[in-house]
Amino acid sequence: MSWPPRKLSDAFIDGRERLQGRYADVSRLPDASRLAYLRGPEQVVTEKEVAEMWAAAVEFPPVDVETRNNIYIHVPFCKSICSFCNYERLRPSNPDLLKAWLRRVVRSMATIGPAVQGLRWGSVYIGGGTPSTLPAPMLRELFDALGEHLNVREDAHRSFEFDPLVMSEGRVAVLAEYGFTHFSFGIQTLDPEVNKAHNRGFQNRETVGKRFEELYKHGLYDVACDFLLGLAGTDPETILADIDWVLSTYHPKNVDVFQIAPTPEYVEAHFGGDLDSFWRHLEPFQRDAVPALKQMAERNGYRVNLEGGHRYTLKREWNPPGVPMPKAACYSYTQLVSEAEHPMHLLGFGPSARSQIFGRAAYQGRAPSDALADAPYHYVGHKIDVSDEVRTYLVHQLRDNNRVDRAAFRKVFGRDVTEIGGTALSAWYRQGGLSLSDRFLEMVPQGRMDRLHSLLWLVPDRHLEHEVARRDGLDLKPESIARHLEVFDIGQVLHGSHLFMGIDRDGRVVLQSPGHGSMKFRVAPGLTAEEGLRLVLETPPPSDAAARKALAGAMAQVRKVIRASARGA
Repeated sequence: MSWPPRKLSDAFIDGRERLQGRYADVSRLPDASRLAYLRGPEQVVTEKEVAEMWAAAVEFPPVDVETRNNIYIHVPFCKSICSFCNYERLRPSNPDLLKAWLRRVVRSMATIGPAVQGLRWGSVYIGGGTPSTLPAPMLRELFDALGEHLNVREDAHRSFEFDPLVMSEGRVAVLAEYGFTHFSFGIQTLDPEVNKAHNRGFQNRETVGKRFEELYKHGLYDVACDFLLGLAGTDPETILADIDWVLSTYHPKNVDVFQIAPTPEYVEAHFGGDLDSFWRHLEPFQRDAVPALKQMAERNGYRVNLEGGHRYTLKREWNPPGVPMPKAACYSYTQLVSEAEHPMHLLGFGPSARSQIFGRAAYQGRAPSDALADAPYHYVGHKIDVSDEVRTYLVHQLRDNNRVDRAAFRKVFGRDVTEIGGTALSAWYRQGGLSLSDRFLEMVPQGRMDRLHSLLWLVPDRHLEHEVARRDGLDLKPESIARHLEVFDIGQVLHGSHLFMGIDRDGRVVLQSPGHGSMKFRVAPGLTAEEGLRLVLETPPPSDAAARKALAGAMAQVRKVIRASARGA
């Protein structure tokens, strides 16, 4: 164990905080979960290459711990697009698109299935979008293909999302027949006019009540639902009344209450583009509604987690008379490793569905440009390593909570969080925001925005730089950097007798330093909007001052050429 964390220099802290400030400026700080997926330039791979990656992971497991294996199927259709949706834009459903989607997903199962026959899948989650846009016959076809091509455990936990306005008892009957036991749906608000104003349709208490009754009629009591705090047109009192009615009338097993994410589109549509106006609207929800949830939960027999600033979870601690206790899930679906306490493989099907081969790769499906074409998906994503998995784990744990369970962390990664938590732990400790006990690594409680700023320390410099460059319109691809440096010949002598040796495949500039070997540095955006481009040395600098000064001169020579070429482009 390494505790307390290593000290960071004032110069490093200053430079890093300036970089984080640049990212905050250009990104307008999205939800913290986005920080887990900043991984640099994406790579495009075919479905055949995806199958080969899975086959390699099965034959040569990246960790010595048993993995939990989960399937996610993304149905990218909705009856309409809710104005608060912060997912990739979805398609309104129509029969031809549904059929084309199903053909393509079944083809993907047939392609990837043989590569993963050595894995047994412990959970199946159907999400979206709105999976309930699929009619009952198409649900049957989908589930039959899943059983044919994937080795899904008989006791696998099967979950299904739906829209209260697009569901039917016929669909519920098919889902019960195929072993689905967990259901979740978004309520958001029970005010029909607010729902209509957000393009959700005229959903009200009658609609929601009918869905609960259909599920309970089939003996399906493992039901969860969502509400949103901060929708335009709502206030804390009415949303609390909505939640209280659902808890006291239908006793769902779980209720998740989310604070709405201020996407630029939502702020523009409902607050005239004024982000400050949005935060003023949200403030009474944070001040009044969040504390009131605790009293409401206790009154209705629920326990509540109010930590974090994004999601508040209410879980039922008792069962109403006549309501059987749902069976325990074999594994719960999650895109993370946090709940399973095991390394996790996630196999996704459908456009925008995420897949994760633990410690190896992370990618998303993409549909062809012609949605009705008879063509397979392609995929975009990244090669990853265990440090990326650690970041994903910590971002999601600490976004919603103030601590990390050290024993749970060791079950996943085989080492203590203090050993592989990286620079972030050092920064948090320096700032007085971190403590350690035998059981937990704990952060001081923070509001949503302060926690987001703290979690930025988990993201490597190069990934923040990539995002800043992308949003600034700077092209830092290796081929572009090579083009900027065409004026130099390989082996050309630069300042201080350094030799220019070209760039490597990752786009880093390579110099041969006299007496000090190869020196590599990457091209990065400036720490201010006016600075433009800068160079960051990635290899240890020479120890003596004269050699460092000579290297700085050679780097300045290269930087001048790149800046001039970039301006000309």
